[in-house]
Amino acid sequence: MSKILGWAKENKELIHEKMKKMTFNQEKIYKWIAGTGIFLMCVSLFLTTKLAHMNSDNAWYAIAGRGIAEGNILLSNFVGNTLSQYFTYIAIEAFWSLFVHNYRDVHALSIVTLVALLGGVLFFAIKGLLGKKVRLFSVLTLIAIVITIHPGTLSDTFAHTAPLLCTLSAACLYYTKRDEQWAKYGIVTLLACWIDDYNTAYFLAPIIVENILYYVKTKKMDPMLKWVAFGIIAYIIRHMALKDVGIMVPGAGAIIKSALAATHFADISNRFSQVYLSFANLFSAGFWGLRIEKALWNLYFAIAMFFALYLQYRYLIEIFKRKSNDENRFMTFLLLGSIFILGLQLFSQMHIVPRYLSGLFVNSLVILGYWLN
Repeated sequence: MSKILGWAKENKELIHEKMKKMTFNQEKIYKWIAGTGIFLMCVSLFLTTKLAHMNSDNAWYAIAGRGIAEGNILLSNFVGNTLSQYFTYIAIEAFWSLFVHNYRDVHALSIVTLVALLGGVLFFAIKGLLGKKVRLFSVLTLIAIVITIHPGTLSDTFAHTAPLLCTLSAACLYYTKRDEQWAKYGIVTLLACWIDDYNTAYFLAPIIVENILYYVKTKKMDPMLKWVAFGIIAYIIRHMALKDVGIMVPGAGAIIKSALAATHFADISNRFSQVYLSFANLFSAGFWGLRIEKALWNLYFAIAMFFALYLQYRYLIEIFKRKSNDENRFMTFLLLGSIFILGLQLFSQMHIVPRYLSGLFVNSLVILGYWLN
């Protein structure tokens, strides 16, 4: 043993170099495995989306994307169910329509692109929370969770997830790139692209409340908040300039009105059960009555996402006990967003559908990824 120890001391640099080389080779192997996994998941997602039933909403996105690709940038004379998908859903449909002329292929490519974009945003959000490098396998796990959703449900979910990508990216810059001048301009640009009123509950209310908590603790205003204000002003100017151009949005006012009305006390228990069933639908977790081999993926997805909800509860309690607002500001923002989204569904008269839980779904993925690292 003493001879081995003596040799090790004499050859410490050689051992160190060999260990570095082994670590480098392991990293290369991990990257190859991750790359292969991502490629296979993209192919799987493309094929299942292409072969799935294309409902009227998805067909409308594809037609709108083709319209933009053919030069109708503002979609003049279009009458659609919503404007909120322009960024980034319809914009991606328009991009692929420039090169591909089959609607189903364009739609499948768009969903693959949206999942890839979500994966990228999740990666940077998790990295911002951790303050260090993210393990790639954890992001692979998150992408696998996303693509286990039934293609039809996935399309409907991404109709509402896509507009959140801009505001989640803005939040990442706000909390993690505070010293970068380009990040400040990036926040303004991303918020100018904001179209979905859902982001009021997902982004605007949480960031305001989080800053109120910051002010209570530090007795000073966060100077970064002015860049959010500039972004909202840019959004309002853009909204007013384009108000009478492009798509008519029937029914949007009624949805906002219902979100502002409190639910009746007698309906609360019923809304709890409806939200639970919406979770099951969103998570593709309707596995009761299925054969075991068909139920496994749905069960995996349901367990993973309900565990993510448990983690949100755990971190909320942890932050409350620590009362350390400086270290946990981004996490506090995400948790507040989850609370506002869930609160809207439970305690307002807003119609309960799985896609309205998409903000909670995205935050759950970020927090699950944080825990995995």
